[in-house]
Amino acid sequence: MTNIPFGYRIFERVRQYFGAQSESIPMSFVLGFYVSLVVKRWWEQYKLLPWPDTLALFISAGIPGAVSTANECGVGTVDSVTYFVILINS
Repeated sequence: MTNIPFGYRIFERVRQYFGAQSESIPMSFVLGFYVSLVVKRWWEQYKLLPWPDTLALFISAGIPGAVSTANECGVGTVDSVTYFVILINS
């Protein structure tokens, strides 16, 4: 035992302690908290994404003229806004 370095003995004691403590809290319980946290963060990011539906509705209602002209202008604007949002968020 005298040939074993002091740091290794400390490491082994810490390892044994945490090995014994890991049986008191099931891993599935800890994993459940982790998955919950990841899903919550993902959902918050998903809710922050802007949706172009409202903008498309206002554009289609606000552009006078034939339906095809308003549709072409609206589609181009909504496409541009969607590309801009992708560039900002990436």
